[in-house]
This record gives sequence, structure tokens and C-alpha cells, in this order.
Amino acid sequence: MMVSDIVGQIHVLLGLPGSGKGTQAGRICADIDIAHLSSGVLFRGFGAHIDSANQNNSIRRYIDRGELVPDDLACNVVMHEIESIHRKGKGVILDGFPRTLNQAEFLDKSLAERGGNITSVINLYVSEEISLERILSRGRHDDLPEIARRRLDLHQQLSAPVLDYYRSEGRLLVVNGDRDEDEVQADLLRAIGSQI
Repeated sequence: MMVSDIVGQIHVLLGLPGSGKGTQAGRICADIDIAHLSSGVLFRGFGAHIDSANQNNSIRRYIDRGELVPDDLACNVVMHEIESIHRKGKGVILDGFPRTLNQAEFLDKSLAERGGNITSVINLYVSEEISLERILSRGRHDDLPEIARRRLDLHQQLSAPVLDYYRSEGRLLVVNGDRDEDEVQADLLRAIGSQI
């Protein structure tokens, strides 16, 4: 895959917590020179544009309370970052966004208004059992079993309509994430390449 093939491309990587989205997005970006946009990292305050948009304090309040960033705020911040990446002549892989149906619809509408669209939507599938096992094995202070279970349940509740939305339009590709990282990466690259 040539670098020129991915300039301006937008790839959406979905999956349960612990499915390997962040790991695989990082590997893919290193392989094909595409930007990795993680909404989790972005919302934790890493990104000068958040301060310049005077939204950092508002986002921080939600993060500190363990709440999801509201759709309108999340959408505006992510769209601003996508535009910034595209101005640099790069494509982007979205990790953790869209998280809700409203965000998915907003993303499609915003891109269409700018003459663009999503290149590929890939669900990195792992079972709930594998997801919980991986979350708990990370050893983070907030990865206690009851918290991990609540986080997983909330994710399932929010993401099911997003998956249905893309599936109903024939845009959803599925890659099995419960395998060796190299095998998963190879399948993801094939899936991305098939949509370019």
C-alpha cells in the first residue's frame, strides 16, 4: 500500500475494551504512515487544540468524574483533530470514536459536508470473556473486576447501535482480535487495503 493511497483516508476501528484497538492502531500507523487518533488520549488533555478551543476544563470535569464526554463536545473536538491531521496530508485511524450512534451519525454528516466519507469501519472482535480477562490483566488501579464489568456493560450498551448502524449499511468489516498480534495486524491491513 502506497502512502499516497491513505492520504485523507478515515478508518474507524471499533471493539470492546481490551480488544487490542490501541495496540493494533499503533502498529498499523507505524506500518503505513497514517495518524492514530485515540479519543481516550485526546480527551485526557493531550492536544493543544483542546486548550485553544477552551474546552479542556469542560472535558476534564467529565473525565475526572468517570463519565463519558457528551456527544456534542466529543464530536467537535474529534472533528477538529481530523481536520488538523488532514491539513498535514495524512490519513487517520479513529480508535474509540464513534462511541455512540449520535457520534456515528455526526461523523458521517460532518464528513459529507466536507466532501469526504469514512473509508473503512472495522470491528476488532473479541468475546466478553476475553475482554474482561485482558482488562483485568493490565493491572491498572481502576481495573477492578466490578469496575471492569460495569465499563464493559456500558460499552456494550452504547456500541451495539453503532455496530448495527454500520452493519445495516453494509460497511462493517469484522476481524478476529483473539489471535497473535501479527496475524491480527495482517488481517486489519488487508481489510483497510480492500476499502481503498
